[in-house]
Amino acid sequence: MIEAPVGFQCPACVASATAHIRTGRPSLRKPGASSIASFVMIGINVAIWLAIILTGGDTSPVASALGLNLTATCDVGSDTYVNVDPATCAASFGLWLPGVQDGAWWKLLSSGFTHLAIVHLGFNMVVLGMLGPQMDRLLGTWRFLALYGSSILGGSLFALLLSPINTFTVGASGGLFGLMGGLLIIALLRHGDARTILIWLGVNVVFTFAGGGSISWQAHLGGLIFGAITTYALMRCAEYRARIGRLRRPPQP
Repeated sequence: MIEAPVGFQCPACVASATAHIRTGRPSLRKPGASSIASFVMIGINVAIWLAIILTGGDTSPVASALGLNLTATCDVGSDTYVNVDPATCAASFGLWLPGVQDGAWWKLLSSGFTHLAIVHLGFNMVVLGMLGPQMDRLLGTWRFLALYGSSILGGSLFALLLSPINTFTVGASGGLFGLMGGLLIIALLRHGDARTILIWLGVNVVFTFAGGGSISWQAHLGGLIFGAITTYALMRCAEYRARIGRLRRPPQP
C-alpha cells in the first residue's frame, strides 16, 4: 500500500490513475529565449521608410524597387509608365524596374516592409508592436519569423491574383492579418477565449473596406489565410514531435 495524505492507496490504483492523466499541450517557446524579433521587424520598416523619404517619397526609386507590382515599370522624372521595354525606357532616360513576372521575386516579401505614408507606417508598426512580441513568446523566434514571412507572402500572392494588373501594393498589413489569424488558431486549439481576437479582426475588416480602394483587401485576406494555415501546421508539428518524444522516452523504473 502507498501512504496518502488521507489513508492508503493500492499501487495498481495509483498507476492506473497516473496513466490517464492528460499532459498539457507542448510549448513551442524555448525557456529564456528573447522576443526581440518583432522590434527588429519594426526597425527594418522604419529604415526603409526613411530611405524612401530621403530619395523622393512617392517617386523614390527605392519604393519602386521594393513595392509589389506584376509588370515592369519605367520611371521618367515624376511619371511612371508600364509595359515599357528596357531599351525604350533607357532611350527616354528613365529608370526601368522589373515586376514579379520579370523575375523580381523579392518583391513578394520586400513589399511587406515598404511604406510610403507616415500614417500608414505608424498604424502598422503600432499593431506589430502589440501583436508581434506576443506571438514571438508563444511560438519562438524562428517560428514567428516563418509565420510573419508566410503571411506577407500570402498577402502578396492574393494581391497579384485578385487586384487589377497594374496595381502597386506596399505595406505590412498582410503580415499583421497573418498574426491575427495565427493568434485565433492558437486560441481555438488551446480552447481559449477567442472573442477579443474576433473583435480585433472585425474592426480591421470594417476598416479595410471603409478605406475604399486605397486599402488592399486582397493582401489582408491572403495574409489572414496563410497565417492561419501556417500556425495550424506549426502547432500540429509541435504536438507530433512531443508525442514522438514521449514514446521514445525510456520507461521510468
